[in-house]
Amino acid sequence: MEDFLTKTDPGKDDPARCFAAGLLYYRHPRDSDLPRSITKSWRNIVGSIYTTTVTQANVSEKFEVVSDRVSKWEAAFRSLYFRWRYEFVDRFYIMLGNQAVLFSRRANGDLRATMTRSNPGQRAALDEFGIMYSAPLISKPDIDKVNEVDRSLLLFSSTGDIHGLFNYLLSAGPKFSSVSDVPVLLAEHAFEGATLARLSISLLQEIQDSQNSFHHVIEIEGAILPHNLQRIVTALQLRNKQFEGVFVNDDRLMEVNAFAESSTHGATKKETMDRPFEFAAKGINSIEEETARAQPGTPTGKSSTLGRR
Repeated sequence: MEDFLTKTDPGKDDPARCFAAGLLYYRHPRDSDLPRSITKSWRNIVGSIYTTTVTQANVSEKFEVVSDRVSKWEAAFRSLYFRWRYEFVDRFYIMLGNQAVLFSRRANGDLRATMTRSNPGQRAALDEFGIMYSAPLISKPDIDKVNEVDRSLLLFSSTGDIHGLFNYLLSAGPKFSSVSDVPVLLAEHAFEGATLARLSISLLQEIQDSQNSFHHVIEIEGAILPHNLQRIVTALQLRNKQFEGVFVNDDRLMEVNAFAESSTHGATKKETMDRPFEFAAKGINSIEEETARAQPGTPTGKSSTLGRR
């Protein structure tokens, strides 16, 4: 566990330890365990937190529970953001209901933030606050024909604009994240209020093919972050020289994947390594390039910046 909690490479020569580390990540909150009486009125209660002057007379039990949860989320988000800024964390995710925000770092150290599925109201708010962004899936010749999906992917490049996005999400995130809870924070390394979580193995079986050869099948479910994918693939490469894998994209990050693919198309290896999203859906075949540990038997299929199963 000590290797995992530091930035060393856990079990790089031990497939069992490497696989075990590949199942771990940090998240906040631990889970959505709020009572239904609160989740069904989450938006109204959260709205009152930001608009109501709190007095002893108007504080209800529901209000206290939600206010405490939002306060802890804000502290966790601040901790994770500044750990990222000061290079203790390479990337982290905020899952906002049906959309997501990725804070990442390029190979040259430059910071990037990407928001998927932004809506006109959010873009208007960012414009009002003077937070600059680009829409990388939109090309100028086709700007009049662009669809809302392409328009909704936002890229924040300057330090000031990224910090502006942080402030915006800090105040607005709990209000538009979902109908029932605070946004979910996901990262490789620990931060304030984080819980160490584990991907679940939902299927583990041995099958026999028509030629009487035996194969092992494993199914992993959960938020598969880039470090999870890298370690799981490394563990399998250490244990078996040939294997296959299929990874299902998380729909909330499809636009990030499309941007990464367009950014790396036709690039040299050096240019590819310097892209802002080194692991963003370039396919499992790129894992060898990223880890600089080429091994035979790299599985086919496509990965996601954040994947499921």
